[in-house]
Amino acid sequence: METRIRYILEREQLSPAEFADKIKVQRPSVSHVLSGRNKPSFQFIEKILSSFPNINARWLIQGQGDMYQEGTEPVSTTSLFEDKNENTESVMEPMAPPAIEFSPKEEPEQLERKQPPVIESGSRKIERILVFYEDKTFEEYFPGK
Repeated sequence: METRIRYILEREQLSPAEFADKIKVQRPSVSHVLSGRNKPSFQFIEKILSSFPNINARWLIQGQGDMYQEGTEPVSTTSLFEDKNENTESVMEPMAPPAIEFSPKEEPEQLERKQPPVIESGSRKIERILVFYEDKTFEEYFPGK
């Protein structure tokens, strides 16, 4: 479920702190869930679903189906490069979430991932690599994991 919560943050363009404020929980609660230290409680899940009514509960809890309920779209679809003072429409189209289905017992962390080699640049290490495709899909790689 941690991966799906991270995906919500990415899609809604929220930091973990903004997400905690939006769902009205303490910031350390979100941090503990995202780090895998704690599993989300029923109340935590309920607050996510009430704060994001377009999120499909079955997808969030079990990883089955589409991220958004049928006929709904993400709340934030504005471009990062759009000037918020101008009255122009965003030219970015919202991306469809990947159609990933997991059995209730199988969490995404247990699935096999492609592991590229760890690449170092001086004293800095690459944490994650995002590859965007023309068909509006993407893949995420974590070289150190």
